Amino acid sequence: MKQLGIFTLKPNSYTSKRFSEEARKIDLDPTIVPYYEINLNIQTCGTKVFWNNKPLPRFDLVNLGRVDLRFTFQRDYLLSLFLKQDTRVLNAESLLAYPRIDKLNQHFLFQELGLPFVETRVFGSRKQAINSITNFPVIIKNKHGSKGMLVYKIHNQEELVKLLGKSETSSLLVQPFLKAGEDIRVIVLGFKALGAMKRIAQPGQYLTNFSAGGRVEKYLLENDSEAIRISETLAKNLHMEYGGVDLMKDEKGSWQILEFNRPCQFEGFEKATGLNLAGNILDYLMKK
Repeated sequence: MKQLGIFTLKPNSYTSKRFSEEARKIDLDPTIVPYYEINLNIQTCGTKVFWNNKPLPRFDLVNLGRVDLRFTFQRDYLLSLFLKQDTRVLNAESLLAYPRIDKLNQHFLFQELGLPFVETRVFGSRKQAINSITNFPVIIKNKHGSKGMLVYKIHNQEELVKLLGKSETSSLLVQPFLKAGEDIRVIVLGFKALGAMKRIAQPGQYLTNFSAGGRVEKYLLENDSEAIRISETLAKNLHMEYGGVDLMKDEKGSWQILEFNRPCQFEGFEKATGLNLAGNILDYLMKK
């Protein structure tokens, strides 16, 4: 039986459980490995990897889930180890080419590829930001945030000053507030747009993220050639086999990229579309 390694920061998450469920259906033996249980013994003769004080088992297939800044080294080392072992790793080429790509660096990539994205400003100091930001409301994001966390809608100068007093200014992205109240997440698998869900903010709220309480429903992606083009162009240039591309329309009705997530959680997507994304991902990985 082939062995599947599911590496994650959240072993009890929906995503981890769904991968395990679908793996067993196709005769894969799944093992969920939290990054924080990995230990490295670095010696002059080489490096040994331990999980729960035992040598890390070998895997045939691996999904390296999202990490934060604490565990990027562990993920990067595991990637190099698995590739030496000829293990099939989802998004391996993308992780090698772009091991760390935060929200700020994403925008330089969008610019380089000539893709539409939300205009973004970054300031070097608190004083510069306070003096320059005058058109409210604005959206301010921390470049390391995820799942709608560390994203703020700022209505006036007073709120701006308060936020800047708590955050490192150079880590913040300042964007115009788009009034749509909804966006879409396009899921890409095998560099092709597989489907999309629409995410709708709750009344009086501005966050559309499913994890932040946003409502989700199926989006008929097959009728939207521009959303498909943007998502697939980004995926191919990123070497991103699997990921999510978030798009929102501006006041002219044109799609703008908000960000992409590699990999991304998919609870909302499966519920909205009825697609078995976990199964599709494993099927793709088996055939890779």
